[in-house]
Amino acid sequence: MTKSTPAWLARAAATAGLIVAGTTLAQAASAPTISFGVPPWPGVSVKTEIAEQLLTTLGYQTKTENVGLPFIYRGLTDGNTDVFMGAWLPAQKAMLGPLVKKKQVVKLGSNLSGAIEGLAVPDYVWNKGIHSIKDLAAHPKMFDHKIYGIEAGSAMDQAISKAIKNNYQGLGDYKLVPSSTAAMLAELKHSEPKKSPMVFLGWRPHWMNIKFHIHYLKDKHGSAIAGIKSDVLTLVSAKLNNDNVTTLLKHIHVPAKTQSRWIYDYSYKKGDKSTVAHQWLASHPKTVEKWLAGVKTVDGGSAVDAYHKRYAK
Repeated sequence: MTKSTPAWLARAAATAGLIVAGTTLAQAASAPTISFGVPPWPGVSVKTEIAEQLLTTLGYQTKTENVGLPFIYRGLTDGNTDVFMGAWLPAQKAMLGPLVKKKQVVKLGSNLSGAIEGLAVPDYVWNKGIHSIKDLAAHPKMFDHKIYGIEAGSAMDQAISKAIKNNYQGLGDYKLVPSSTAAMLAELKHSEPKKSPMVFLGWRPHWMNIKFHIHYLKDKHGSAIAGIKSDVLTLVSAKLNNDNVTTLLKHIHVPAKTQSRWIYDYSYKKGDKSTVAHQWLASHPKTVEKWLAGVKTVDGGSAVDAYHKRYAK
């Protein structure tokens, strides 16, 4: 405004500015809040952060509850938790099944492909012809009769112990060395430069798949210790009534290699979670545009335009 601006026009402009500001504040205050349940798993933590950043870009508010699985499933049931992006099956089947049957929780679909767990070997062992559990059973001396596991009492350690006890596929000459995930990976790091033969429990996604060159041993269908494929689902509470949000969440899906990289950058390299998510979103526009197909901002605008505005390089 200039000195010659009429007082009435100045007052009108000021009033308009207050209306716009008030509208913006009102929109922010009325934006739905979407709550996520997150267990202490780095891959799910980064994946959830990516979903949250996209939702806030669209104008939603989000909050995260860092709690264990029983609390997450309870929250989904009573509506205090809207979303969970780490439902591993078949491991969580017993917890999830009854809730789906009662229509308290809705499965939106898989958010990860290529997830696997089971006994694994470094590539220099694989190159010697150890490709399966039968191959492993035939060469116990090569591995000093040891199979390296993780925390004692874990489901996979119990399965390996049972296989050894029952001489499954001829594994009776082995013994399980339980320790911890960190200790097992430290042993792998120590063995690799010397090319010392080692067999251990591996899983994907995890940063071990980025840091080391490893192969998963093959076994017959239904094996409890090798080549166990998992499905990872996105779940929402049946009380979440927001088609726009669920459309986005249905679209979020990555290969295990991508999630392994997130885990490597966040957990192994000690990167900031929000930075890891932001950098990935900024550098994968084609993928994100596919995720945003059919999705709008809270005020009905273009989700793709909002994404490019926030993440433009």
